[in-house]
Amino acid sequence: MQPQSLFDNSTAAANPHWTEARTQLTVGTLIQVTADGEIVGGRWLFPQYVPAGQMTAQWVLYDNVSRQVLRRATFTTPTWGAWNTVAVAPLPVLAGRWLVAAVYLSATVEVAYPYTHAFFASARTNGNLFAPATGADPAGIGNGRYSLTDSYPGLTYNATCYFVDLLCAVPSMSGGNLTLAGTDRPVGSGATVGLDVEATALSPGETITSYSWSVQSGGGSLAGAATATPTYTAPTGSGVAVVRASVTTSTGRSGNLDLRVSRGPNPVAAENALPGVARAAWDLPVGALGGISTLQGFADGFSVDRHETVHFKIGQSDGAGWSAQVYRIGWYGGAGARRYATLTPSAAQLAASQAQPPPGDCDPVTSRPSLDCGNWSTTLTWTPPAWAPSGVYLLRLERTGGGASHVLFVLRDDDRTAELMVMPADSTWVAYNAFGGLGANQYAGNSLYYGTAINQYHSDCARYVSYDRPIVNRGAADPGRAYGAVQWSTFFTGEYPMLRFLERNGVDAKYYACLDAAGDPTGALLRPVRAALAMGHNEYWSDAMRAGWETAKDSGTSLFFCAANEVFWRAVGHGADATGRPRTWECYKSTIASRESLERPQWTGTWRDPDGAGKGGDDPENTLTGTIFVVNGPDLRPLVVPYDGGYSATPLWRHTSVAALTAGQAWTSPGQILGFEWDTYGPAGTSSPGAAYLAPPHPDAVFCSHVTYSIPSGLLLTGPGDEYDSAGTATHRLVVHPGGDGSLTFGTGTINWSLGLDSANTYQVGSDNTSTVIRQATINILADMGVTAATLMSGLTAPTRVRWWGEPAA
Repeated sequence: MQPQSLFDNSTAAANPHWTEARTQLTVGTLIQVTADGEIVGGRWLFPQYVPAGQMTAQWVLYDNVSRQVLRRATFTTPTWGAWNTVAVAPLPVLAGRWLVAAVYLSATVEVAYPYTHAFFASARTNGNLFAPATGADPAGIGNGRYSLTDSYPGLTYNATCYFVDLLCAVPSMSGGNLTLAGTDRPVGSGATVGLDVEATALSPGETITSYSWSVQSGGGSLAGAATATPTYTAPTGSGVAVVRASVTTSTGRSGNLDLRVSRGPNPVAAENALPGVARAAWDLPVGALGGISTLQGFADGFSVDRHETVHFKIGQSDGAGWSAQVYRIGWYGGAGARRYATLTPSAAQLAASQAQPPPGDCDPVTSRPSLDCGNWSTTLTWTPPAWAPSGVYLLRLERTGGGASHVLFVLRDDDRTAELMVMPADSTWVAYNAFGGLGANQYAGNSLYYGTAINQYHSDCARYVSYDRPIVNRGAADPGRAYGAVQWSTFFTGEYPMLRFLERNGVDAKYYACLDAAGDPTGALLRPVRAALAMGHNEYWSDAMRAGWETAKDSGTSLFFCAANEVFWRAVGHGADATGRPRTWECYKSTIASRESLERPQWTGTWRDPDGAGKGGDDPENTLTGTIFVVNGPDLRPLVVPYDGGYSATPLWRHTSVAALTAGQAWTSPGQILGFEWDTYGPAGTSSPGAAYLAPPHPDAVFCSHVTYSIPSGLLLTGPGDEYDSAGTATHRLVVHPGGDGSLTFGTGTINWSLGLDSANTYQVGSDNTSTVIRQATINILADMGVTAATLMSGLTAPTRVRWWGEPAA
């Protein structure tokens, strides 16, 4: 394939050189790659003038979002007054990525460079490379860039072009004759999956005349190999097959494309055998974690079954245009996500996104604003392919000219029986969400914490919150943003590491949302699985959510709470959609003395508050979870497992160094495994008056750790949920207690347990907290719940299932 460049060799500089008395200078060009490919080198038009002294010229490639150096190479023995080229290790790039190709010049006396003023007064396109006009670029600082050091060129002058270029190899089939596109896909062991490819850029009147498919490697068989959509049957076991499509057109053009088809014992294991996309391509950089304020959106209903179409409501206020990429979050060799689709809105969809009405108000009772974007129109849809597994997905909205935003959503699999159901903490994301509109209003909305003021005692904080709006909590960690503690209440803190760990180890999981649980008061969605896992800062539970989980627990579903401060505030759902899921959640927080909600028909204070007796309250949450919140945060500490007291001898620690402890010894975890908020196990676990509101532990509970800390005033809960006004002590224990029909419930009592499993979160403070002990213990407890790891990571042992209380009754 012939690499493409932005400039032709014939391009000449109107002013062939310029010299300056500087010791360092970086000049560059902003370039967007508009088709998938790989960067293989760089070019620069050397000046005709040879500078005095010694000059070194290095070609440097920067990511325009993160500003990180991606590639660097030195020009040697240059030809003056001509284009010179350097080669670099290939860098895969996806369509839509923005790069800055730069040249760093160092000289003892002066530097020389070609330039042309006002060159980028208009945009430039050459092949699959694009340079916008100055003023239409992502940061609004101009296209031709410079800096006065060896650093990202973040300055510009007069739309100047400095003639720095890159070489991008865009894959083409059969010598560039016919370009094919297709997507790798998973399939179950011994199962079948449909195949397809697309021929792009056909000429007018050109048609496909033949297809021919063949298995190149990895085994398996094909049916309908001469059709556009053959069926591939995988061998048994695990592996990856390569299947080649050969296509011929009516004009005689032809091309080939290889698809990878991975197989495994369950959809998660098969899916994660496929390669992912580097995090730099799909994530948002620190400093822009809230995304582009003028381009935001949400998935209508937040979760859909994988056989349904996802409807997105996108709003844009700056008129720049946008496109979108769909990714599935997982392990993928550590990359963290795999791209599923590129979505290009029509002109009508773009226009609709730029004409969304002002948000409405979802509060039917009070005058306090509670923003709701349910009145926005649908501006994009995605129908998942038949082989897409359940999971947490994200739509990456990519603004024309640069910048991006995220839209998280869940793809369910309602028909499939899996071993584990995983539930993120989406109801808590919604409670903390301060989205107030596009542009300058992005963080001006009223959440249950009064938007950006993060003070649930504020008189203007909302009493109702809506699922029908973009979620911007993640921007809380951006430098200089006064949106503090919310950074702990997002998917990418305590949830993403757990998800990566589960998928890395091939756990047979499927996913649903808190919103789905809120529409399932009988627990029907949980009873077909062996276990359910709630993760993260899972603080807000509706009455129907808890009822469903309680019923499933009693019916024999094991529960894993990788959480803290969980099931704390009791919410009531309203505005049910067609599937019975409430889009609006009411939570007056009546436990707070100033809240005037006692006349409400259902209690919406803390679950444990006796003032809610008879209306849904006075029901301490540790009767469900085994642990109960007492330490506010951030409070980051290690977990401790002593030998004395029998803690290290519990089945949780088998196959770990903890099981080998002797009298007087203890194992101490990395320093942030407790936090950012954490729980105790019952009234004896705290010295504060808050103990009066805690239920005693289950009489058959097994405690697997023990550590007591002094907690300062302001962090220790001393009332039923609204007072932290005295110091004292709190004791943390990992708790396992029995459920119905031989099931068990495991409560970590800490959000940060997942930090011991995987280090790839956004907000972790300090060093890596991963621990082989915590990883093995997690695999152990899952096994005891009947959940196995099909692709166990290196260094861990496949455990035999342990019945903590003996065999269940017949």
